[in-house]
Parts: sequence; C-alpha cells; structure tokens
Amino acid sequence: MRFTVLGAVSVRCSGEERRPYRARTRGLLGYLMMHAGHSVSTGALIEALWGGAAPRTARGQVHSALTEIRGCLAGSGGVLTATPNSYRLVVPEGQLDVAVFEKSLRLAREAVRKGDDAAGAGLLVGALGLWAGEPFEGASGAYVEAARARLGEQRLCGVEDLAALRIRTGDPEDAVTVTGPLVDRYPLRERLRARHVAALYAAGCRAEALHGFRAYRAVLRDREGLDPGPEITRLAEGILRAQVSV
Repeated sequence: MRFTVLGAVSVRCSGEERRPYRARTRGLLGYLMMHAGHSVSTGALIEALWGGAAPRTARGQVHSALTEIRGCLAGSGGVLTATPNSYRLVVPEGQLDVAVFEKSLRLAREAVRKGDDAAGAGLLVGALGLWAGEPFEGASGAYVEAARARLGEQRLCGVEDLAALRIRTGDPEDAVTVTGPLVDRYPLRERLRARHVAALYAAGCRAEALHGFRAYRAVLRDREGLDPGPEITRLAEGILRAQVSV
C-alpha cells in the first residue's frame, strides 16, 4: 500500500493505483494526506480548496468529494473518520510518501550531526527517491501552489546536502549527477550552483567548474542585476588559484 502526493495524488492498493476522478477531489485527498492523523474542519477544507472564494455549493462539493475518497480508500488500510464538523485521515505507518520523506530528511540531518555521513547519505537517497514527479500532480486547490513550493524547497535542500556529503566522502561524480539536472531548472539558486561547481572541481573537471560559475554570474547579473555571493565567489577564486579544498 502507498499513499502519494510526491507526484500524482493517489492511493496504491494491491498493485492498483486509485485516483479520484476530479482535480479538486484529488486536491482534497492531497490536503488530507498532508494532514494525516489530524482532524481538519470542514471550514478548513473549504478554505484550502477555494481560498476565500468558495461557491455557495462548497460544503456540498466537499461532502461529495469525501464520498469518492472513501471509495479510493476501500481496502487500502487508510481510514477517513468524521465528526459533525471535521474529518481525519489515518494512514498506516510508513505508507505515506510525504511523511516518510520528511522523516528521512530529519533522520539524515541527525546522522550527519553525529558524524555518520554514510547513514545520512543513504537516508537522503531514500528520501529523494520517493519523488515521482511534481507534487500534487493533477490536483487543484488554493493551497496547492504553496504546498508544492514548500516541498520543492525541502527537496532542493536535500539534494544540496546529499551533494555535499558525496563530495566529502569522495564520490564527487555522484554529486555532479545529482545536481546537474537541477542547475538549469533553478539557475538562480546559488547554494545548488555552488555544490555543482564544487562537485565538478572535485571530480577533476576544473574548466567545467569555472564555466559553471561564470554562467551563474552571467545569468544572475542579467536577470537580477546582482553579483554572486561571497561563498561561491571564494570557491571560484580558489579554483582559479588551485587552492580550494572541497
């Protein structure tokens, strides 16, 4: 069994993937998953879906959507309980991808603080491997954009942390692989670019590392009228002098 929001909002049961038919119903299911184990009022569900612009039929639409969601949950181990004014989704331990993802990130940081880089890296690899696309894919709701951005930020921090660990433990090629596809997608994210540049240099690709820094400097000046920050600037200067430790 698997309950997912890190990609399409769905419930997997016995190899079958179940998704609500309507995008707003998928949004409602995703919201309940994000608040699994907690009671959520009907008013909060309406606000999450319509953001202050709810139609007069909103309460009825929510009730109809919840009926469809109960059908998706049948046999999955997930339970949707109700009171007169709230709903609570209970998901089996370890079956909700976003909960496993966030727990793995916390455990990875704890492992690194304790000096166990290998364990930290393994937890980060597992956490990042849960992603199967854009969060809340196919779902609609006023809350979706902000929730997607928050999860995306957590993912990028995880990638950056994993890259740093790979460099530190002598596997910069993997750090290049991890960061490479994302630097073009997030061209202004300096910490990600710095990890990519450091990984290239540590992998023996000095020219490519300097090109990566210069490309970042150019796009930053062109789009924002700014210069790179001190950390990545010091990194580039160290690479030029061959006096950098990564």
